[in-house]
Amino acid sequence: MKHKTQDVSQTKDIIRTIIENFPSGATRTVVQTATLTATGTKDLVTSETKWNNDWTTGELQKVTPAIVPGYTPSEAEVPVVSVKNGQKNVIVTIIYNPKTQTGKIIYQDPEGNEVGAALLTGETDKPVKIDPKSKLTAGWEIVPGQNIPKTVTATADGIPTVIVKVQQPYSPETPAPDDNSSNPMTPSEPQPTTPGKPNAPSKKPVTPHKPAKHHKPSESSKKEHNNANGPLKHQDINKVSHSENVRPQGGDFAEPKNARLVAGKKKLPQTGDEQKDNLGWLGSLFAGLGLFSLVGASKKRKKKDE
Repeated sequence: MKHKTQDVSQTKDIIRTIIENFPSGATRTVVQTATLTATGTKDLVTSETKWNNDWTTGELQKVTPAIVPGYTPSEAEVPVVSVKNGQKNVIVTIIYNPKTQTGKIIYQDPEGNEVGAALLTGETDKPVKIDPKSKLTAGWEIVPGQNIPKTVTATADGIPTVIVKVQQPYSPETPAPDDNSSNPMTPSEPQPTTPGKPNAPSKKPVTPHKPAKHHKPSESSKKEHNNANGPLKHQDINKVSHSENVRPQGGDFAEPKNARLVAGKKKLPQTGDEQKDNLGWLGSLFAGLGLFSLVGASKKRKKKDE
C-alpha cells in the first residue's frame, strides 16, 4: 500500500546589513534580504519530509554610501552579491574619513605685497596649529599688535588663508619702518675737520686821536660866565674839560675813556691804551690847573681896572 504524499517547500533568508556612520554622529542602516527556497515531499502517513536540496539563489543589490563633503567613505560602494544556500548573514559598516586639506600663511609687507608664504595641512573639521614664526622668511619680523589666530579649523573647502603682516627690522643700516625706500641706508662716516688758522695779531701801531684844538675864551665871555655862575670851581673845570673835550692852552689833552665807544660798539683794547689813559688823566689835571690859574689872573686884572 502506497502512502499519500504532499509537495512542500522551505525558505531561508540571507541578510546583509549596511550601517553608515556619518561624521556628525548620525547613522543610516540599510538591511538587504535574499530569500532562498527548497522543495520536498512530505509523507502524510508518517509525516516525514524528504527534501530535494534544490535551493534557489538570491541577489543583494548594490548600495552606494552617502556623499559627505570633505570626507571619504571607507567603502566606495557595497557591491551586488549573489546569495546561495550556505551563506551567512553579513554586516557592513561604513565610516567616513576626513580628507587632507591644505592652506597657507601669507606674509605681507606694510604695502600689502606678498613677501613669503608657508604651507598649512590638516584634516577636515580638525584644528590646524598656526605658528607664523617657524615659517618666517629671514630678514623679516612680525608686526606687533596683530590678532593672529593660534589655530584654524580646516573645512571641506580647505584651510582658511592666514594673513600675517611683516616688516624689516629697523637698524642703523636699514630704513625705518615708515620709510618707503627699498634700499637700505648706509650712514656716512664722519670726516675730520681742519681747525681754522688763528688770525695773527696786528703789528701796526694804533695812532691816537688828535685832540681838538682849544680856543682861548675872550675877556667878554669870561666876564659873562663869572657874572652868571660865579667863580668856577676846580670840579667844574674838570667837568667842562671831560665833557666838551676842550684842551686848555698850554696843556696836553688825552682822549677820555668813553671816547672808545664808536657807533654803539666797543673798541677792542689796543696796544698803548693803558698808557694813553694815564696821560689823559694827567693832561686833564694840568688843563684844570691852567684854567684855574687863568681865571685867577683874570680876577686880578679886573681889580686893577677898577
